[in-house]
Amino acid sequence: MAESELLEFHRAIDRSESTKGMYVYRAILYRDGASGGRFYMRVFRPGMSKADVDLEDLLAEVKSQQAGPCPGAGDVGGEPLLVDIAQVFPKLPPSFMSVEPQADLYVKKLEIGLYDNPAFHKARRDAIMSEANVLEELRRRPHPHIVKYLGCMVEHSRIVGFVLEPYKQTLLQRCLAKETPLKVGRCIAQIAAALAHLHDMGYCHNDVTPRNIMLKEDDTAVLIDFDSCQRMGETLLKGTAAGWRDDASRTSVVKNDWLGLALVENFLRKSFGANE
Repeated sequence: MAESELLEFHRAIDRSESTKGMYVYRAILYRDGASGGRFYMRVFRPGMSKADVDLEDLLAEVKSQQAGPCPGAGDVGGEPLLVDIAQVFPKLPPSFMSVEPQADLYVKKLEIGLYDNPAFHKARRDAIMSEANVLEELRRRPHPHIVKYLGCMVEHSRIVGFVLEPYKQTLLQRCLAKETPLKVGRCIAQIAAALAHLHDMGYCHNDVTPRNIMLKEDDTAVLIDFDSCQRMGETLLKGTAAGWRDDASRTSVVKNDWLGLALVENFLRKSFGANE
């Protein structure tokens, strides 16, 4: 029998006014080794990190509880709750490409998040479909400096991940490692070309940061991560990471991309100087 696999680990905090910012619980999503099903559980372990998670220990702890009323499945301290993937993952449209993941490819596995809140289920499905639509358009209109998308990873006719070409490292990792000098001007020009291609398609990326730019072995820059990418003029569903955006922006506009790229260039100049 296969071992159970940890899929997601989230630290939940209370956002109510009375206890705002206080730790509440850890949310864990795992794949059961016997059934292959996804399960969601919540535990009160304030000091526990992702590296500390022992699924067998947590499951044994839940089963050993004898005193007091037993919490419901999915409640804090309760038994694991079987995840209905139809609630959070959208159906694969007939025109979309589906592929089997392979060892030499990268799979962006789509997170479920806090499954205990049904109010977010439709929003999650809509966000996944939004990203899938962009990637499918890019499959038909590729660009050398935009991540190569190969198709969707599918389970039970549902989109659960995106299969992509793998790259060496993120731009942020390169900056932190400070290896050989990076040709900053070349990198920025390549991402500018990728953004112009998106804009020609009627989209804005809306999340241009060093984490969302990757480098190939020869330092060719590639734009990745399209979960904030939306058509021009649409209200932002997610938006740009803090520190890399116009905080007043609420819509998908080209200004978001050029501001993000300018901030990335400033960041690179601090790390690599005026090297072109």
